[in-house]
Amino acid sequence: MNLRQHPLSFAIGALLACTCLALPAQASHRHPRPVPPDGSTTAMRASQDDNDNMPPPAPSHWPEAAGVPAGTVVQLNANTSSAMVGTWQSLIPADNPPFYPSTSLQLTNGDVMIREYGTPYWWALHPDATGNYLKGTLTKLAPMPNGYAPLYECHAVLADGRVVVFGGEYLFDANGNPTVAEANEGAIYDPQTNTWGSLPSLPNQPLTFPNGKVYSYKVFGGDNSCVVMPNSQLLLASNQYYTADSALLDPKTLTWTVLHPKGLPYTHGNLENGWTLLPDGSVFTLDVEDNSGYRYLPPWLDGTPNGAWIPAGTPPVQLSDPRDYEIGPGLLRPDGTVLVVPALGGNTAVYTPPTSLHGTGSWSASASLIDANGIPQGTCDGPGSVLPDGTALLIGAPECYAPPSTYFSLDPSGTTASPLANQPAFAAGIPTFIAFNLTLPTGQVLVGSLNEADTFTPSGSASWDWAPVIMNSPNQVTAGTTFAISGYQFNGLTQGSYYGDDGDSFTNYPLVRVTYRPTGAVSYLRTHDHTSMGVATGSTLVGTQVDIPANMQDGPYDLVVIANGIASQSVKIQIHKSTKK
Repeated sequence: MNLRQHPLSFAIGALLACTCLALPAQASHRHPRPVPPDGSTTAMRASQDDNDNMPPPAPSHWPEAAGVPAGTVVQLNANTSSAMVGTWQSLIPADNPPFYPSTSLQLTNGDVMIREYGTPYWWALHPDATGNYLKGTLTKLAPMPNGYAPLYECHAVLADGRVVVFGGEYLFDANGNPTVAEANEGAIYDPQTNTWGSLPSLPNQPLTFPNGKVYSYKVFGGDNSCVVMPNSQLLLASNQYYTADSALLDPKTLTWTVLHPKGLPYTHGNLENGWTLLPDGSVFTLDVEDNSGYRYLPPWLDGTPNGAWIPAGTPPVQLSDPRDYEIGPGLLRPDGTVLVVPALGGNTAVYTPPTSLHGTGSWSASASLIDANGIPQGTCDGPGSVLPDGTALLIGAPECYAPPSTYFSLDPSGTTASPLANQPAFAAGIPTFIAFNLTLPTGQVLVGSLNEADTFTPSGSASWDWAPVIMNSPNQVTAGTTFAISGYQFNGLTQGSYYGDDGDSFTNYPLVRVTYRPTGAVSYLRTHDHTSMGVATGSTLVGTQVDIPANMQDGPYDLVVIANGIASQSVKIQIHKSTKK
């Protein structure tokens, strides 16, 4: 995503409000097309320069400016009442935040990593003994290496439980000041040791311009789309026009393999396109320039060295913004269809994937996002989540890059989209791209909006047909050891929460939660090395490894596997004391 325009008066007003984050001022709304060194390319689309305006710097009253060290623990509001369905509750309040939250990621030990805006830091959100995140604790984690502090980048949780961050449209310096970077660097985090390491950058690639000349060009880095593939490798999009290149990160060796797939329109590429992983292992996208669908078949499916993009039909309505080349999220739903949310205009559409690997699939119109005043809404780069009952939680606004925003629910059949009866207070003051969603294991949705974080508690419940099913699990285990568990649908039927192109927080991997029967105390056990990172794996037996802490209370527990906020039926397990000294 490229930071988008706000009315200048709005940005100034936000700056003057001491307890609120100043939202980005007027900024370029699209990347300039690259120009070859000799300047001979003609007919380039005109664009402002990204350096014209910046996102806001980190306010001086933030904890980092005051020297709050890593390891700081903040107790969240112990007086928070139990969540009521259909309501929003403040997790990190706007009037006195310990930090300003943005992107969130679900760790496989049950904790949530929340980005501290404008710094190299993240915080870990740990639920309380009842599993309530609203009453949990926040712990400041170690900083990313070399002062690396990106904004709008690829981020993902790997199958082994580590976290990858790569790229960044902007980088913040040590004083919290942003610069346009299109960064070609990254970092990897190990939650077990609370340590970061650096990822290798990607080399320049040949880029063929419309004049036929080929130049060496930095095509990776910036606001990249990315997705962890079923085989656990991270697929990263290029970030330039004129190329559909992608790169695969091997999590075992931390090495990149550059792929040169064909099929996307020559002058387009993956810039600003969002990616949705489909059950067959292909990746769906809606091209922001020609408003057409495409699917990427990776090499192991297509049988070619680089894989290929193939046509996926054209929606019956305009979904991409033909002026600013943005798109809303593409949400894979439990029925296997993809709900694509428009950048503007209100009209959503549904893509039904084909039954054959090289098929095209089909499109149909869906419900429109219309606010209470009858104004069509769109998600001009922003989030959407699939709730446990299949309802889509969406955010919309009448214009790109400007408030106010409104939250909608779209029923699983796609026939009705309605503004929520309860709107969060922050929605009126933000554009859609400011919000970042994460599906919690409780089925709630965590929304970070740069000056606060809230949770939404849905009212519906999932069908048992959508839940993980445990087939093989030990009934006797020892604290301090690791055991295997397997079954069906451990990856869920969706990826959980989506974004336009660079703010996805996917959760299609198994979490394990245990409840101590004598007291009802809740704990999460770390999972890792999942056998699949696919989605809607059906009748394929999948599994994961589960660690039991050495200090775990011995006794009887009920164990469930959770994917995207939907829990399996429980199985009984007895944990014995560790024999380790």
